[in-house]
Amino acid sequence: MKIFFCDVCNESIPVKLVQEGQISTVKGKVICPKCLPVAAPASEEAVGAVPAPLVVGKPPVRAAGSRAAGLLALLGCGLGAGALALGFSLRQESEEQRRELRESSKSITVLIQELADAEARTRLRVGEEERRFEAHETELEKARRALDAIDVLRRELDAETKLWEGRKLELEAGFAKTLGQGLEPLRTQAVRVEASVAKSSSEAQGLRNELARLAGRVDMLAGRAAESGPVAAPAPGGSGSAEAVALKDLPAAISKQVELLKDADASKVWAALTELGNMPDPRVIPYVIPTLSHSDPFVRHQAMTLLGDLNAKEAVEQLIQALGDEESWVREGAYTALRKITRQNLRFDTHASREQRAEAKAAWEKWWSANRDKVLGS
Repeated sequence: MKIFFCDVCNESIPVKLVQEGQISTVKGKVICPKCLPVAAPASEEAVGAVPAPLVVGKPPVRAAGSRAAGLLALLGCGLGAGALALGFSLRQESEEQRRELRESSKSITVLIQELADAEARTRLRVGEEERRFEAHETELEKARRALDAIDVLRRELDAETKLWEGRKLELEAGFAKTLGQGLEPLRTQAVRVEASVAKSSSEAQGLRNELARLAGRVDMLAGRAAESGPVAAPAPGGSGSAEAVALKDLPAAISKQVELLKDADASKVWAALTELGNMPDPRVIPYVIPTLSHSDPFVRHQAMTLLGDLNAKEAVEQLIQALGDEESWVREGAYTALRKITRQNLRFDTHASREQRAEAKAAWEKWWSANRDKVLGS
């Protein structure tokens, strides 16, 4: 079934009106009875079985005034045609506006769809970012817990370290006390042994000095003393004092080791002092005394040992100064050499405090100041 719409009001026309022929077409436009103020021209086609056009008004009864009636009829037709033209124009404008509205509506629908798609993509992206942020937050939380655990372990380690440091100090103090108590008898015994050895060494050194003195006398008689300068000659009574002699007047083996005492290598100087101790000769004392101020503590200690064995009274003053050495075992070597040479029992504890060592050193200096001439002149 075909449905008709009025092209003026755009309303549907009932089928009954179409069947009764109450609609007309004007210039191809379908006009409903409400929008047709005047009868349609005869040239227009009727839609369906359309009856004869309606006639507006009645024919005049009298012939008089027919001209005026015609004019009115023409005027009515003109007005109707104008109204139809205005209606068609409005209809066309309305149709154009409807088309523009429909196109705008389609564009808006497309934009709405695009906005919906963009919103969906945004929600998806936001969801992904939220999941990624949650993952990062989880990792950060794990790292934070790990750092907290490390901090706890560090504090525990610090506490344990302090505990063990305190324990270490206690053990060191107890060990030092026990060691000091245990070493005191040994130190006393060692002093006695050293005194005995010093006495024996002094007697042996006296014999060696006497032999050296005799050898010097022989050299002087042979005329070698005038060519080579002073010869080592101990003072009477076996004092062991000696003057520097030319290296060529010393045995070759000894002069070779004396030469090495000037070497820049501390190990060679130490080895030379050791070799000189194996072939003691008091004439090397002036060459050995300078090594007491060597930068290497092993060299200083070895020089003290050698000078003690040679009964080098010329080195007493330097040995007393060596009691202030920074190394305790070097101070011990100086003290042992002093006891051998002077045979004095002045006390000196190499492990005492700095103040106590200074007092003991001052006692040795006082003794040396009072007995220097006596010792060197004996």
